[in-house]
Amino acid sequence: MDTITNTRKAAPKSKPDNLAKASTLAYIGVRIVPVKDNAKQQVMVVNNDRIAGFHQIEFGAFRNLTDRLELSQDDIQHVFHVSPRTYLRRKAMKTPFVGLEADLIVRVADVYRYAEEVFQNSKKAHHWMRSPRAYLNGQRPVDLLSTAVGIEAVKEYLGRIDDRKSVCRERVS
Repeated sequence: MDTITNTRKAAPKSKPDNLAKASTLAYIGVRIVPVKDNAKQQVMVVNNDRIAGFHQIEFGAFRNLTDRLELSQDDIQHVFHVSPRTYLRRKAMKTPFVGLEADLIVRVADVYRYAEEVFQNSKKAHHWMRSPRAYLNGQRPVDLLSTAVGIEAVKEYLGRIDDRKSVCRERVS
């Protein structure tokens, strides 16, 4: 049996992507700290303008994000898969989010940051995220943020809006 090996090397992360990731982390109030030796302490790290490793999101940063985005308890439960009881327990124990949970939090924050950038206004962005969109089969963008596919669909739609605004600006110039 023949085996096929992929000899192509993965493209290195570009500096703009890393800066965008760092600005998303700052958006939700996550401190960027050096890696510790303890394997259980997985944190986001910035070394030589590159972000590497895993991260954890402290409950306070999660709370800042949900407050900033004005997410209802139902939205928190749906998007982050966190029941009200779990939310209260994490709040009391100040349990950080790690692994896939932390990744989802960063991805959702990135979508909201991008929406605010596209609409150049946080209120307009938040209204857009909560309103049903024909392009998304009548669903609200916030309802799609619980999965990677949904996140990509919302980001792609925001990209189309951003491109359309750029074309309109060019025509006016």
